Amino acid sequence: MVETRLAKELNREVAIVIIAVFLYFAALGGMGSIISRFSRELGASTFETGLIFSIGPIIGVLSRVPSGVYADKFGSKYFMAGGSLIIFFAALYASSIRGYTELFIVRGLQGLSIGLFISASIAAVSLYGYMQYLYRLLSYRAAAISLSSLVGPPVVAFFVDNFSYSTAFLVISIFGFSAALASLLLPRVVSGKAGDRSTKGIILSVLRNRVVAALFILPLVNGGIFISLYSLQQDHVYSIGLGAIVFGNLLFVIGIVGLFTRLYAIKVIERFGSLLTIVLGLFLEAVGLFLLVNWDGNPHTLYLMGVLYGGGIGFTVPSGQYILLSSVPEEARNTASSVYASGFDIGGSIGVIFFSYIAQLYGFSMSYLIMAIGLLIAMSSLYIALKRLGC
Repeated sequence: MVETRLAKELNREVAIVIIAVFLYFAALGGMGSIISRFSRELGASTFETGLIFSIGPIIGVLSRVPSGVYADKFGSKYFMAGGSLIIFFAALYASSIRGYTELFIVRGLQGLSIGLFISASIAAVSLYGYMQYLYRLLSYRAAAISLSSLVGPPVVAFFVDNFSYSTAFLVISIFGFSAALASLLLPRVVSGKAGDRSTKGIILSVLRNRVVAALFILPLVNGGIFISLYSLQQDHVYSIGLGAIVFGNLLFVIGIVGLFTRLYAIKVIERFGSLLTIVLGLFLEAVGLFLLVNWDGNPHTLYLMGVLYGGGIGFTVPSGQYILLSSVPEEARNTASSVYASGFDIGGSIGVIFFSYIAQLYGFSMSYLIMAIGLLIAMSSLYIALKRLGC
């Protein structure tokens, strides 16, 4: 029964997309899991580390919408392959640097890679798959991202602790190159209507969509907190003398819990709807962050936070993407995904600078407290706004 259902939902092309997503995020997560720690070892301060981390989402937001528009016209596969190759070259470059200022270039390349790959891979699921299975397929894609967290960051942390940063970056480059090869196996598919509409017309149709506008709150807040947490937790763990493997283990916990919740999100969405699933996810994320406010350095408390936060992310990601793609026509899905994902970049670029500044002045605990409160405010605002729009 299960095998028959999966055969209907997962065709060859969607399976290739999911494999490419896994490989790409293994590279992306692996690189992101050591950049802040590497910058501190090269002499950067907490605030300077935050600035380095902010470059990624800044470049990402500048590249996402143009890449989304052209992906609608020319096909997602080329942008997925291009994004994977860029992170491959970024990792190769990172393996040979000696000063923390060079990490600005690495993060810039990483941001360009994100702008090309992620939105195209979201839209690819809907273009290669069947619309009636969309929320399931998005959950499978999201599960692949969680699964990558069980591989990329822990493996990279192992090479950092036992060999060197250079060796770790070379491992990351292998993931990136493999993702490019997988992406190029896909056939070229675009919507038949995409070529008939002007670039301006596609963008305006997405920006005028009220559901897309209201839903923008989700990636804006989640992105700001996720990227900031990625940077600050590496810094915090390093500052109290814990090894890179502790942060790698945290990402492993977030990944394995997220893997199960992203798959279980299918059942929750079917029973309670996408909006309530998002609310549940944001609440779990907030509770997890509240645990860090008085964190005493015990790794087990950190891992418990990862259980709650990872579970929350597992519910919010596929639910938000399902509402998004269901609200726009097929020929605008790459563009809509790009606009939506740009909120993640905008929130991340602002959030990581802001929270790093707060951490340097008032301590990490204050940053975690503001993050948790921000999630609760976003949860309430998003529910009210989307409920009024009939979601």
